[in-house]
Amino acid sequence: MERGQGGTALTLVNAPLETVWRVLVDYPHHSGLYPRVTSAEVLEADADHALVRYVVGLGPFSFGFHVNNYPDEARGRLVWRLDRDRRNGLFRDTWGYWQVEPRGEGVILTYAMAARTALPAFLTRGAERDGLVETLRAVRERAEQGR
Repeated sequence: MERGQGGTALTLVNAPLETVWRVLVDYPHHSGLYPRVTSAEVLEADADHALVRYVVGLGPFSFGFHVNNYPDEARGRLVWRLDRDRRNGLFRDTWGYWQVEPRGEGVILTYAMAARTALPAFLTRGAERDGLVETLRAVRERAEQGR
C-alpha cells in the first residue's frame, strides 16, 4: 500500500462561523489560499458536491488536478478527495477535510490533508508541512478581513 504525506493543523479565527464557511466554499477564489494554486474552476456543483479543477504552478511548470468537495454546512465540515477518474498531473491522490467549530465569537478551524504525488516523498515533505500552515493563515486572514 502506498502511503501519503500530510498532517493536521488548527487555528483560532476571529470571525463568524458563516464568514469562515463562505471562504472555504468559495472555490473560484481558492487561488491565494492554497500555496501555488494559480486557478480554480468549478466544473460541477450542487448542494452536496462541487468538482473543482485546480492548477498549481511549480517554477516554469503548471499541473492541473480535479478535486471532489463534499460540504456539510450543518456539521461545519468540508471533506475533499482527488477525483481519480480524471487526469491529475502531479497528484496520485490527495484527500482531507476542513472542520469549523464555534468558539466564543470566533471559530476553531482545523485543516487536515494528505497527498501522494508523482515526485519522491523527500522532495515534497517540507512543502506539504509548510502548506498546511500557509493555507490556515490565508483562510484566517481572508475570513478576519470579512471577504
